[in-house]
Amino acid sequence: MTDSSLPATTHEDADRLTGLSRRALAVEQLISALHAPADTGAAAPISAMALAIEQRDLVAAARTQLRQFERAIVDARELAEDEDRETDRAAILRQIERHDAHRKQLQAALRKATLEGKRKVDAHARIEREALLGGNGAHMSKESSRLLRSAHGEYRALDTVLRTSRQVLTRLERGDWTDRLLILFGLFVFSLVVLYVIKRRFWLPGVGWLSRSLWALVMGADAPKDEL
Repeated sequence: MTDSSLPATTHEDADRLTGLSRRALAVEQLISALHAPADTGAAAPISAMALAIEQRDLVAAARTQLRQFERAIVDARELAEDEDRETDRAAILRQIERHDAHRKQLQAALRKATLEGKRKVDAHARIEREALLGGNGAHMSKESSRLLRSAHGEYRALDTVLRTSRQVLTRLERGDWTDRLLILFGLFVFSLVVLYVIKRRFWLPGVGWLSRSLWALVMGADAPKDEL
């Protein structure tokens, strides 16, 4: 609080100095926000893009406040030079210089906070990429396993079909040979019948002997003489 007995010019100077303190405080708050963790106060995890936008807005606001702080210091210094009393002017200028030194410290702190904010955004983006790649990797691994199981099942089904086909072909080949033997046997029997008919109707040399031999080969016994 200022003393009400002070001259009006002292009250004005005090208000100007108080305004400089308020501007410094505003810059400090913005810099503190830049140092805050990424997810502070957030209902859900903040994305790297949202964090980058937030950091950019905070840096822009802090720089604006610093420029206004600097202009306010210049204005206060010019007004202090108009003080009539040397002691008052010197006292006010000393306080203004302290604010100016504080401004420079805040400017350096803002540069540091800006770099730290950039590293924070980069780290957040890297975590997001790793999480995304990890999720995709798990999904790809699961999908690959599913495809391998499906392919294995298809190969087993194909192997079963091939085995069945081989068995069918083997049976068909056996049946084919059986059919051939039956056909040959039928032709053989037919030949015997033809020879028998020829013998019964015609007499040909050697036909009787051939018929008896074939009959014995087929029936396992000698043919009746009166029939051959």
